Amino acid sequence: KDGGFVVHIQNNDPRREISIQYYDAIPWYFKLYLHTLQLRINDELITDPVRHCSHFNVVPSKDRVNSAVVQFVVSMPPLSNLSLSIEFEKAFLKYTEHSPDANRGFDLSSSVISYSLLDGDQHHSLHSLFDFCPVDMIPSQLQHGRQQQPRSITNTRLYTDSLLITLPKPDFSMPYNVITLSSTIIAL
Repeated sequence: KDGGFVVHIQNNDPRREISIQYYDAIPWYFKLYLHTLQLRINDELITDPVRHCSHFNVVPSKDRVNSAVVQFVVSMPPLSNLSLSIEFEKAFLKYTEHSPDANRGFDLSSSVISYSLLDGDQHHSLHSLFDFCPVDMIPSQLQHGRQQQPRSITNTRLYTDSLLITLPKPDFSMPYNVITLSSTIIAL
């Protein structure tokens, strides 16, 4: 195992439970060890994330084809912490798959955490899984014979920090050395 990453999420509201939607796409060259995926709420290990989360989906990656995807919806109690951890192995890329500046490393993009709240309401509204389309207004409803004012929905989307990770790289001076030696032999 070459490394891993941990994402910490906090619900700082003292009274309100909130449902969060988590989405992360991890490039294929970070080979995830899916058996090491751990979810913890308040340092208590969730042994069966599929049962605990209302939606839980993990799509493994295929080499040079698609990225791995981790997505779930989970309810966080008031004043709670959630942490997600997973380990990965770095793949060895072909020399043609490296960027022009191979020493810089590769980016592991941000995860997306989203939730929706009604303005001025104590209850949150959760739409379909990873539906990030903004909903401007909730239709007015009749309450006790009079019309309520429409309330707007606040869709909040948070992004984690992106990571810069170095991968194993070949000795890029070898093709130069081979060309130089070959050219010298032909010239002689």
